[in-house]
Amino acid sequence: METDLEVQVEGEGETQKIPILLQERQYSDQQIDEFFQQAIEDLESVILGENISMQEVRSSLEFPSSVLDGKVKADWFTDDLGLIDEKGNLVGEPAEGGTQVQITVNFSCQDREMDYRFSVCVFRRCVRRKRNSKKQIQELLQSEEQKKVQEEQLSFRVK
Repeated sequence: METDLEVQVEGEGETQKIPILLQERQYSDQQIDEFFQQAIEDLESVILGENISMQEVRSSLEFPSSVLDGKVKADWFTDDLGLIDEKGNLVGEPAEGGTQVQITVNFSCQDREMDYRFSVCVFRRCVRRKRNSKKQIQELLQSEEQKKVQEEQLSFRVK
């Protein structure tokens, strides 16, 4: 990365811009190995988003372009782009009992790369259940409200 550094020489009033080439920080092979290992260990918590586990994916995953504060770049690939795209979005409908999808993430740091493969099981979203649950709750509340109204009416009857 090249940047301009402003300097002022003692005794001279003007500042001068001097271009300086700054090198990116260089990590040792051992540090890079540790970064890759840490990226794998953190993987599940990084990509799950709103999902409970990788064995039950019902909403989009989060595929960041880098991990570990940008030290490691990440490129994502799935074996079923019709179900999960390269950004982690669910774009298709899985089979009734769930669909296994292989995901490969290519980690890179400096001139080193490492592929890590894992699978997730994608299920249909729970939209219907939520609607049914909401409807069931509303019906239950209405039923309970009607019971209360009837009880109050009965208790206030005068002979």
